[in-house]
Amino acid sequence: MSGIIEAIFGFCCFLITEIGLLFGLSYEAINVIAFCFVEPIFTGLMVILAILALCRVPVRIIGTVIFWSVVGIAAILFAVGTVLVIREGFDYSSSIEQQIRMLSVKEANPTIIDHYNSTILWLRTTAFNLHTTYHVINIVLYVIALPILSLFSYIIIRVRKQG
Repeated sequence: MSGIIEAIFGFCCFLITEIGLLFGLSYEAINVIAFCFVEPIFTGLMVILAILALCRVPVRIIGTVIFWSVVGIAAILFAVGTVLVIREGFDYSSSIEQQIRMLSVKEANPTIIDHYNSTILWLRTTAFNLHTTYHVINIVLYVIALPILSLFSYIIIRVRKQG
């Protein structure tokens, strides 16, 4: 199982690196933007809209537009990143080569670096406290839990009678 987690984590890191290189952003910047701001804000917004829908507030149209806009952008970035990963010859076992690519765009913004480092520390501490690995916590939180929470919120928004 840990081999699968390592492969998924390696692919995600490589994908983030490629998307960062595409936009001229560092690995750290992409991580902070996507996983410390966009994904949690999007998920929180979807949960709030689902709660409003449960209270019969008419949010179906706005919830649908927001959900599919974010999913569409994420799908495009994932597809483009995947093509770039395939073109570069992804090999998750080659961690030294991957680290060199990740560091090819140096992050200069101290706020990004501080936020990135504090998030890494929090993930490692959480992993330690739960007797698991950083990779597992990262995958469970950002690749599984937050997207599923957003999806369930969307489903509530769509099926709940409103107004």
